[in-house]
Amino acid sequence: MKIIAFDMGTATGVAIGDSGGAPLCHTERLGKPGEPHGARFAQALRMTSRLIKQHEPELVALEMPIVTGVKGSQNRAFLSMGLRGCIMGMCHARGIRFTEYPVQSIRKHFIGQGNMKRREAKRATLNRCKLLGWHAATEDEADAAAVWDYARMQLTRTFTPPPAGLFEERAT
Repeated sequence: MKIIAFDMGTATGVAIGDSGGAPLCHTERLGKPGEPHGARFAQALRMTSRLIKQHEPELVALEMPIVTGVKGSQNRAFLSMGLRGCIMGMCHARGIRFTEYPVQSIRKHFIGQGNMKRREAKRATLNRCKLLGWHAATEDEADAAAVWDYARMQLTRTFTPPPAGLFEERAT
């Protein structure tokens, strides 16, 4: 099963791959901060359309947007939900299954903890990709790879080794 996973933002992390292998990661730029949302939504539509046409996925997956309690959160919420809507709409138009997952569930699966602080979790996710031999060059790409891995686990029951290693005992 081929999956495309996104970590949405101005620098959108993308992970693409067959569920039996490893994802290929890259970054897509969706405008610059301060650009009108409409221009950024148009870029998201073009990106999603192009990637679906090029890779023919069975599934597109996202991390659910979280935008609360920070300066400018209303504007971020509008942007996040708009980008989500663009991807969801393009998937619907192309007959591609769309799903999204809570960030805490993705992190618990991929790095072993769902409640880490943002900076620490991003570093841990990038490090985990490196340990797996996945070529994620940025934190955004690593986050997309984590979404991709969670989606494949949910859909195909294909598992990567646990964050602490297959035979390591974890501290409790």
